[in-house]
Amino acid sequence: MKLDNPCLSTMKNFTRLIKYSKNPNNVRFEAILPIELRNRVSGKGGDTKKAGCIQEMSLAFACLKENDFVQTNCVKEIKDFIACGDMRRNNKFIRKQEFHNKTVSTGKKDLKPWEIDELLKRYPQL
Repeated sequence: MKLDNPCLSTMKNFTRLIKYSKNPNNVRFEAILPIELRNRVSGKGGDTKKAGCIQEMSLAFACLKENDFVQTNCVKEIKDFIACGDMRRNNKFIRKQEFHNKTVSTGKKDLKPWEIDELLKRYPQL
């Protein structure tokens, strides 16, 4: 029997799926590999480069466009943009110094892979 309404056919498939699906409480777990953490991390996929100072740059360009690109009228926005760039450069320099000194930064939200490796070397898995 062919059903013309696609909603009815998907509903029929769904009821068939429910009828033959396994009980989620009775699922057996089989560990293929040993369940333990390694003493290192790969570091792949963590380099999402974020563009910095976009907000400040867009405010500066909007101000310049409103004032026919006369810089004397947009001094505050331009100073904010330059200050943001300087702050990002200083942060990058500090991170490079930490990498060369191999000092692990504590209290930060996200750690670099080499920092995690250093912590795992200090406190290896038992």
